Amino acid sequence: MGMKGLRSLEVWKLGVVNSLDALKLQEKLALDRKLHRRCDTILLSLQLPPTYTVGKRQTVHNLLIPQSEFVTWRNL
Repeated sequence: MGMKGLRSLEVWKLGVVNSLDALKLQEKLALDRKLHRRCDTILLSLQLPPTYTVGKRQTVHNLLIPQSEFVTWRNL
């Protein structure tokens, strides 16, 4: 493979990132890439905080944590 076929890669090690912040970052990076402001490949290495998904009925009776520890989208 010649030099012409080389591509660049950025690796971002971000640690723990809030889910909403991670989504906003991905959307910004996608737009920047589309507008040729970023290299062609970025690898995001991150960890999302623990999340419980209870579904649209929001039945929480089977979760093994106190209700006082629940956080909902309405409370963010």
